[in-house]
This record gives sequence, C-alpha cells and structure tokens, in this order.
Amino acid sequence: MRSPCVKLLHRVGCSKEAEYLLRSNLLVDERGPALYVELFGTAKQEEFSAAMAAFAVQFSATLKGGGSRGFFERGYQTKPRGAFFSKFRLRNQPCVVSFEYGGKDFIDAELWGLEDEDQLLFFRWVNGVWEFIGAGITTEVSDGGRKAKR
Repeated sequence: MRSPCVKLLHRVGCSKEAEYLLRSNLLVDERGPALYVELFGTAKQEEFSAAMAAFAVQFSATLKGGGSRGFFERGYQTKPRGAFFSKFRLRNQPCVVSFEYGGKDFIDAELWGLEDEDQLLFFRWVNGVWEFIGAGITTEVSDGGRKAKR
C-alpha cells in the first residue's frame, strides 16, 4: 500500500474508506502511524485505549505486560476476576487478552486461558460496553455443575 492512495481517497471525499485502508495496513507502510494522525487525528486511538481500560474495569482484569503487534493491536496478560468468567473456568486463571481495531467500526477482544488453551472467548466493544459474542469451538462451559462444550 502506498501513502498517496490513502491521501487521494481522503481528498476526494472517501475519508471513511481511506481511514480503514490505512488503519488495516499500518504495519506495511512505514509512514503509516504519522500519516494516520495527520489525516485522521487521534480519536480512534483514544477510543481504542478507552476500550482496553474499560475491559480491565468491567471484568476486574488487570492488564500487564502489554505487547504491541501494531498501531491498533495489543496483547496483555491478565487474571480476570469477574464472576462472568467462572462458567468458563477462567476466573482467577492466567489468561492472555488481545485487542484489535480490525473492523471498520468495532474493536474486538479475544481472551484465552494459559492453563487450558482450549478456553477461548470473544468480545466486542459496543456503545461503551464489552459484550460477550462467543466462545471457541472446544471451550467448555460449566452450568451449575454440568460441563458442556460450546
């Protein structure tokens, strides 16, 4: 991807498309991060940061050792303490959570257990709240003493 393509899209009124194109290709364009801020500001970055902070609060999951795999992709170690995670056997268990601003208008998070790597949960940032959107195919769910595969 070349920076002039993004600038052209932005100039001719296709800002939303230009923003998504640049955001999804920031790692292959050496000018990506600087150009992103120049054309689109920091609003998406601020929303991304706010979403990660809200995850920590909403699920009582302190985020440690953040690793960046890109401008809009981050991974952290955590031990979620929220009651929601009990049925997935992930409450107070070591996990990794990865945040990604991958889609055009949404931020996703994947949380997987480090002790039982089959436990995988998916979340989406919707209207300022993290919503559970699904589990991995082999994720076990406990429902009042019973276990079921999802």
